Amino acid sequence: MVDNFNIMFNEVYSFLNLLGNEYIYKLPNNVYEYIKKERIPNYDVNLNLEENIVSQISKNALAFIAYLNLKYWATSEEKQELIAIYKENDSKNESLKPKFNPGKIFKNDNDIKQTEIKALIKEEQNWYTKLKNFILKFFRNQKYKKSN
Repeated sequence: MVDNFNIMFNEVYSFLNLLGNEYIYKLPNNVYEYIKKERIPNYDVNLNLEENIVSQISKNALAFIAYLNLKYWATSEEKQELIAIYKENDSKNESLKPKFNPGKIFKNDNDIKQTEIKALIKEEQNWYTKLKNFILKFFRNQKYKKSN
């Protein structure tokens, strides 16, 4: 069974091969072997160096490569910079969540209850409104019968 994570490992494997042995040797053997084992052997990912690589691979593969970079390839200074960038991105994402929270469409439960009550109440009609609607309905039906 082909899984999105297996495809992700194919993308990561192809990316590592593009980077070369210098980066592959910095990884622990068990990590590289796990990536090789979890990928789909007959599934080729063709990464074009002339185009933006980031747009060619999935978000999961980018996240995994970012983890590998942070854990194994980055220097201590780069790690601190990357951690600061990741924290800033997380705080931006957290600040966007309340704006788009579907639970806060109604300000409180009263608004929800009143909307439900209005939907359940059938508007009562006066006798003259009923008569007017009956006559209009009659003439619409007559017009419809003539057209057919």
